[in-house]
Amino acid sequence: MIRLLAHGGCRRNPHIRKVRDKMKFLNYIEELKHTTSDDIRLTSKQTYWIGHIPGMPEHFVRHKIYAPMPEDALQYLKDSYKQEFPKPLEEFYRTANGCELCAGILPIGKYPTPWSRLTVYGFPIGEPQKERDEPYSIQVEDLSRPRNCPKCWLKFGSYSDLKFGNCQGMYDLFVDVITGTVYGVTMRLKKVDLKHPEFCWNSIDECLCSLYEQVLQDMKEDEESGKSCM
Repeated sequence: MIRLLAHGGCRRNPHIRKVRDKMKFLNYIEELKHTTSDDIRLTSKQTYWIGHIPGMPEHFVRHKIYAPMPEDALQYLKDSYKQEFPKPLEEFYRTANGCELCAGILPIGKYPTPWSRLTVYGFPIGEPQKERDEPYSIQVEDLSRPRNCPKCWLKFGSYSDLKFGNCQGMYDLFVDVITGTVYGVTMRLKKVDLKHPEFCWNSIDECLCSLYEQVLQDMKEDEESGKSCM
């Protein structure tokens, strides 16, 4: 499911059109939005809050799926990048302006904090709120990157492996906007091994689907063993 490949630089992939078909990951998003569970709320900004975490404040939820990105905001985002903007991300943003899925609780200091296992960054539009009913900014998050990170890599999300109330693995997700290849890189890493990246997928869709499926499996196993991260 997660395959390790060598990075071949920023050369154009002749098969890049294959990753531009309809994203399978969007089916998972739609399934979550149309869940039969009663534990779902649509906020004033049309954000889906799904699965309240027991014993936590109202805005501590398992999944947040933001409303589709307005076309003018999407065009502004595309125009702000000198590199080609990934078509799969453009397609995703027309369904959701970012998402935070499968959240658990991490004790940061004395305070329990919801922490998404799989996040796709978006483009905040409104004013910040206490409940943070806006996605993490892809523009801001992309500023934090390893020193030798290629310019054609765009950071679009993150993946966290939450185990037993601790964060055992945190990864930034980068897409090579020329080849379409996606790489998983340990957060706050100062330098990337470009020849032997930690994780690699052929496309954004393959990356998000494989991680989401893995996270669901991890959560199920943790729940069955009684060691889940809330």
